[in-house]
Amino acid sequence: MDDIILLVEDNLDHAVLVQALLDYHGLGKHVTVTQSLGEAKSYLLGMWPYHEARRYPHPNLIILDHWLNDGTGLDLLEWLAEQRELRGIPVIVFTG
Repeated sequence: MDDIILLVEDNLDHAVLVQALLDYHGLGKHVTVTQSLGEAKSYLLGMWPYHEARRYPHPNLIILDHWLNDGTGLDLLEWLAEQRELRGIPVIVFTG
């Protein structure tokens, strides 16, 4: 099974650096970047524009910036804990 990673990062420069690190370690093949909590929730719920499950499958890892424009990474962690089908996804929280 391929590694499917959701990177939640509002700073595109930081997202490029994380993507480069993942690529270096052979993990960057299936990475989707979202730039806000709302966008990440849309992705995880399969809502537009992420409604095509084959194109945007559930991730098996979330890399999450702590400070985002519309909240914090902890807000997303609390929301994930309430979502039965998403609870088991490992999350790495970072800040820069």
